[in-house]
Amino acid sequence: PSHELLKAFLATPLPALESLRVDRWGREDDERPAPAADVFANLGLHRALERLDLSFNDLSEVPESVFGLPALEELD
Repeated sequence: PSHELLKAFLATPLPALESLRVDRWGREDDERPAPAADVFANLGLHRALERLDLSFNDLSEVPESVFGLPALEELD
């Protein structure tokens, strides 16, 4: 999906979402560019999220919204 579609998806509260993988965007074998941190601004809406994979996205820091996830057990 595009960054705008991902951003819209993350802005939609999904109370049962427990696992999310948004990994490996921006790799040479992937046509999608790596997402900027602002794409993940609404992650805090997903309060039941236990596992989050943002690996290999060229993020220089963990998005601030991740720190507001009370159920988060695993971050990659």
